[in-house]
Amino acid sequence: MDELAIIETVKEIENYGEQIRKFIKEQVKKETPRAYVKMRPDGFEYVEEEYIRNELNRICVTWSWDYITHEIISNKAIIFCGRLTGIIQINNKLITRTMIGEGGGVFHFSSSTGNLISAGNPFKSASADALKKAANRLFGIASDIYRKNKDDIIEQLELLKEHPIATSKTIVNIDNAINNQSFKVDDLSAYYLRLKTILDNELTKQTEQKEEKENV
Repeated sequence: MDELAIIETVKEIENYGEQIRKFIKEQVKKETPRAYVKMRPDGFEYVEEEYIRNELNRICVTWSWDYITHEIISNKAIIFCGRLTGIIQINNKLITRTMIGEGGGVFHFSSSTGNLISAGNPFKSASADALKKAANRLFGIASDIYRKNKDDIIEQLELLKEHPIATSKTIVNIDNAINNQSFKVDDLSAYYLRLKTILDNELTKQTEQKEEKENV
């Protein structure tokens, strides 16, 4: 077999566009084994990180997952951002593809002491969430699960319209997010997590302020 050549220029990548789309379509059609599909407490299905890593090992010559940045929201949740780089082989060409992934995690506190139970798990879960979303967007891995979850997330966003402190502007923003055709499931998921965290934190703040006034 001829030595593998590496595609480096944009023009060369464009020439392989149809073959790349065919490659990804094959991954999209693959059904995720139910053994790797779990259910979150909020009713959303998710795929275990092990399955995503196994699939990346299967379809990529090599791949990497790199930290970019993270954001802590009101000391209660974390948004993790990373970059997935995967090299795939099409015929005798090696093609490098990259995708940014964003995922969320929640900090858990002791109900008795109020102390943080674990600082490591939210970072780990947020990184895993971001990796899974990047792998789905880049190569179509677990597309059957993410398609189903999009409908579930839209339903949860609709429920946020009834949040005690949701305003008319909040409702308009939710509708815009739902109707944004360019938003994929991970975009809606990240938006839902951010919005719910902000609304819940503001509600807690307002409740605490009201209680302080009543106790004066």
